[in-house]
Amino acid sequence: MSQPEKFVVSNEASQGLNFRSEPDPSDPTNIIATLPVNQEVIKLADAGVPNWWKVRTTIGGISNEGYVNRKFLRPAGSASDVEVHTGVRAVHLPTTGKTVKRASKANLPYPLTENPPVQRAKDDPPAQRVEAIRQLIDWLNVPQSERYRADGNTYCNIYAYDYCFLTGAYLPRVWWTGKALIRLAAGEAVPVIYGETVNEKLANELNDWFKQWGADFGWRRTLDLNELQQAANEGRVCITVGKSKPGFHHGHGHIVAVVPENDNFRATRSNGKVIELVKSQAGSVNFKYHVDHWWNDGTYEEFGHWIHD
Repeated sequence: MSQPEKFVVSNEASQGLNFRSEPDPSDPTNIIATLPVNQEVIKLADAGVPNWWKVRTTIGGISNEGYVNRKFLRPAGSASDVEVHTGVRAVHLPTTGKTVKRASKANLPYPLTENPPVQRAKDDPPAQRVEAIRQLIDWLNVPQSERYRADGNTYCNIYAYDYCFLTGAYLPRVWWTGKALIRLAAGEAVPVIYGETVNEKLANELNDWFKQWGADFGWRRTLDLNELQQAANEGRVCITVGKSKPGFHHGHGHIVAVVPENDNFRATRSNGKVIELVKSQAGSVNFKYHVDHWWNDGTYEEFGHWIHD
């Protein structure tokens, strides 16, 4: 008897592969389950529809038969396209085989695969860092780039992630699940699997992440707005993040980059003390530059100002 043909869900289906009762992707009612990356399936037959197979898999200990698109499978035992980590460390969804652009909302959980015209480097002189940040802000073009355009949802966390990713500071777009953290702390090798070992993070969760993990990834909290704006003016990466009160901001909070002052946008000062910061953000309105003190509007349960040293 020939051995069964075994396959696993590839990283191309990073948000899961729909397992259907019929090989018809236009019908949302035929989805039996969503299979995570690395889930094993056994091919039973071609489905008679191009690129679709009838397969068997085990879900929650129960054997099931259904249909999947074979384009999102790879042979079991072949070289894995899933990154594996040991120890609690920075994590990004791998972009192998993907194109992630400012002009598209495709692949929102992934880092950009485009490169800005210049790259900020931590050890460059302050003036050079500032110029790189200004060019990056112009290049990201948050008011016009489709990736950040509000469409009923807002994308402050994605813009802040892209800004940090391209300036060399770690801010999670996805972060390890609780169970994955336990396994990592125990020395296990843990694969990066969307929805299973890592999940996306909204601003409310990022507020908590900074408090718990920020120092481990080079972030330092400050309560001094003068220090924060000065650090931004020196080309360091600075973030303000707020956790919303129940009933506000759809429970998502807000996060912005605090950025260098320029001739048109200056921090507001009273008696020599900064009271409003220069920020760059996505949100309900997207700004390359704006000056305000949004975290004090009464809708945030807590907030934090952070400098990446």
